[in-house]
Amino acid sequence: MVFFMYTLLVFSGGLYRFDELVEFVEDVGGMVLGAQHFHINRGNFFLSEEICVMLILPENEFKNLEFIVKDIKGRLTDLKLKDDQKHLLRSYLPVYNVLSRIKVWVSKENFVSILECPCSADICSQLEDVTCIEELGKILDDMCTMDMVEKRVYNGRKEYRLKNR
Repeated sequence: MVFFMYTLLVFSGGLYRFDELVEFVEDVGGMVLGAQHFHINRGNFFLSEEICVMLILPENEFKNLEFIVKDIKGRLTDLKLKDDQKHLLRSYLPVYNVLSRIKVWVSKENFVSILECPCSADICSQLEDVTCIEELGKILDDMCTMDMVEKRVYNGRKEYRLKNR
């Protein structure tokens, strides 16, 4: 079993080449959360558009991420959260990974059969006796609130899928 500890970071910088950062984070098994866009103006003149996102990343990929962030002229900040908040965010990873793999609508009931617990990243062992499956409803609803996942009702069942970027 592969075991990764995850780190939570905030990236801020321009939109130019931001897609490279997203691709890297997703390729190494991480996740990009909650993009916020900011327009920087001076008087009536538009200067630039900045983006700020939260990243969940395997700790062993931090140096590679730093190189990419420096190359695209962004900034990284360590995210200061309480342990229970960190555990909750880390529990989103297996759910996000499944949704990004299947790319179709899936009900919560069918999701349970797809989700591997414990996952290859061994997230559940970091969640203090709570598995992702036990918290699946809350995780999916939180991810909808963060605008990462969309929800619909189809044949009387709630279904979820990853939002297209």
